[in-house]
Amino acid sequence: MEAGLWKDIALYYHAGLKNLAGPFDRSYGMDMTDYVSLTGLWLRIVLGPETAPFPQIGARLNHPADLIYAPVFALVGTKVPSQAMQHFRSFVQERQIERRITDKRVATAWIGRDFILGAEATGSTKEAGTPGNQFHPVTAHWRTPNGALSWLQLVKAPRGDARAEKETVTVTGAGDFTFRIHAPGCEAESLKRQLWKAPGINVQVDSDAGGFTITPGNGYIDLVYHDATRFVLHFSKVQLNARVGVSILSAN
Repeated sequence: MEAGLWKDIALYYHAGLKNLAGPFDRSYGMDMTDYVSLTGLWLRIVLGPETAPFPQIGARLNHPADLIYAPVFALVGTKVPSQAMQHFRSFVQERQIERRITDKRVATAWIGRDFILGAEATGSTKEAGTPGNQFHPVTAHWRTPNGALSWLQLVKAPRGDARAEKETVTVTGAGDFTFRIHAPGCEAESLKRQLWKAPGINVQVDSDAGGFTITPGNGYIDLVYHDATRFVLHFSKVQLNARVGVSILSAN
């Protein structure tokens, strides 16, 4: 049972980004290197402080209460299969993942070399933005050209469905949708209704939304689409061409 659990966790993990792909039914944050998570704590014991998806232990920690489990994890011990350990140490290969949660709910993820995507079809039984805001039905992670971890999540949405496939996320529902982007160096002016240009990634947006507004926040930018029923988000990595000093799209 333990071996099977580690193998499944490893399939969702990207060693270069030091994060698990979504979707997340319950998550305290989007960056495992920024707060104390139980999975990150397990991996810190197994991988050590330099490789694990875990923040530096110090006076200031986000969600520090879960450190209480460290002695328990250390005493119980764990055996991570070699196949799973390969994924925890370095990126192995691109892959599509699909897991059926119930007869109505299906989670999908795409693990790419440069970014990871997650989405959940809920059978129109659950909306994003529920109390506590820990349900994240659409997620993405990548790095900026200077190496900073960046992410995107659907923070508010009506009951609907989403699916992640290679470089693409589709979303359906009926109402207002709020996508949140955290990407150091990102400017609101670079995020348009049909194209989000963030450091390290471009997202082409196909939607039937009736309106669009941008709301900058503390360390993030919210993109609000009004009266929408569908989205197709196409992700592509942006590389910096140092020789000519311009950004170019890479073909994945």
